Amino acid sequence: MAKFDGRSPAPSVQRTPDIITHQGGVGFSRSPKDDLFLLGVANMVGEDDTFESASQRDTRFVDLIHKVAGDDPEWAARFIGWLRTGANMRSAPIVAAAEYVRSGAPGGRQVVASVLQRPDEPGEMLAYWHSAHGRRLPQPIKRGVADAVTRLYTERNMLRYDGQSKNWRWGDVIDLTHPKASAPWQSALFRHALDRRHGRANEIPEALGILRTDRYLLALPEAVRRAHLPEAIAAGWSWERLGGWLPGGMDAEAWEAVIPNMGLMAIVRNLRNFDEAGLDGEVVERIKARLRNPDEVRRSRQFPLRFLSAWKNVASMRWGDALESALDASLANVPYLPGRTLVLIDTSGSMYAGALGYRRHGGPRTGGETPQRYELAGTFGFAVARRAEHADVVLFDTEDRAVLGVNRTESILRLVDAMRGYGGAGTDTLGALLRNYRGHDRVVFVTDEQTGPAYFSRYRGYYYHDGRGVGSTWDQVNQAVRCPVYTWNLAGYGKGHTPIEGNWVTLGGLTDASFRLIPALESRQRGLWPWDVTEG
Repeated sequence: MAKFDGRSPAPSVQRTPDIITHQGGVGFSRSPKDDLFLLGVANMVGEDDTFESASQRDTRFVDLIHKVAGDDPEWAARFIGWLRTGANMRSAPIVAAAEYVRSGAPGGRQVVASVLQRPDEPGEMLAYWHSAHGRRLPQPIKRGVADAVTRLYTERNMLRYDGQSKNWRWGDVIDLTHPKASAPWQSALFRHALDRRHGRANEIPEALGILRTDRYLLALPEAVRRAHLPEAIAAGWSWERLGGWLPGGMDAEAWEAVIPNMGLMAIVRNLRNFDEAGLDGEVVERIKARLRNPDEVRRSRQFPLRFLSAWKNVASMRWGDALESALDASLANVPYLPGRTLVLIDTSGSMYAGALGYRRHGGPRTGGETPQRYELAGTFGFAVARRAEHADVVLFDTEDRAVLGVNRTESILRLVDAMRGYGGAGTDTLGALLRNYRGHDRVVFVTDEQTGPAYFSRYRGYYYHDGRGVGSTWDQVNQAVRCPVYTWNLAGYGKGHTPIEGNWVTLGGLTDASFRLIPALESRQRGLWPWDVTEG
């Protein structure tokens, strides 16, 4: 395979467009692995998207898992494990692991166990299998789930993850998979989970001290519960459990008591609740100090976009500076990019989809909002630019809406907020590239790749797909642009605006691994996947 380093010319691509995009422009089909990778990192299972329904995307995802698992089971197994632990996706890897087993590929037990990282996920795996394929469990599913149960089921986790509202209780999972306990206390825990599920009024075993304390606290009259708040905190109660136990729910006092026990993700999720409870200034400053702590941010393993979501959701902007710091800290592993980088951020109409489904462009930020796709693109694109030696950032749809120079001190969140007034038309990716490429060392696209049929008459030889000169603009671009061109696809569509050959690379998902891929691909032979990339 050819190599490129971002400075010497890369091999040109002779391929011509062979497919029509969802918006009617000519595009390029993908290999099954490329298609699966993109869809996996972008797929929120069960969510409609701009150009595909939830059922269409989910069916395509399942079909691709079966295809790739049959062709290359080792690759599929590594992809599925990375999807959960590297990309930090939840529903997609559970579905992928289940379908991997259904495909008959080897090592299904290990693949299933690898994607079950939270105590509620064994139940989610069984729920998916039963809804999709019936009650009969294959052995790899049963044993993989049992392995995860032994690793994940503890007293504290039972308090949080085995509530009455759960469709799949721990007792159901234990009944169906028969996990082997790792210690006497866990044997007692399994028996108690079965008693809870089947309504047996047996005493909680002596070995389960945390659960016995929990039972005592739950039995207290409502009138005296607030006096016993320190005991509940000492027992490790979560904020969710406290909120259901305390008369009137969580107030400032309760929040102040439980905040030291909360992880950073829970902190970020509840900033709006803190405002509504009226936390005093001292408590707020302690929270902001945690958000500004780069070590704690890195340990939380949160996506940079988590802080964008929090910033969009809070009603009070007193958290703004701390969230900016947290986002910056979450980008600590973003490598320095030498030379000149061109960042092209798609602000077309389809980019105004919400992170968890389609939502049309709204007005000014008021709090309680879902990030839109163009904001996700901006967060990623500006972060890349901030770590580049020199970067040109272009916002585009059918034309260039803005050209921004970004230095390393710019606030990413403020830059994203400033994008609100741009865009909304069609998508002219290659036109944006032709108009703005000036011998850059690399190009980074952040887009959904859904080019339209005929936005500029001077490019219609490319955009019209009725046989009149298809490919002329592609040929022009392919000859002019010799540096690596990275496309980050935020939607996971199977129809791309460029091939994935030579100096043209298409990826998906917005994680720290995404940032590391740019220098990795520039210094190594083409064809590496995120799980193949090492530091250094």
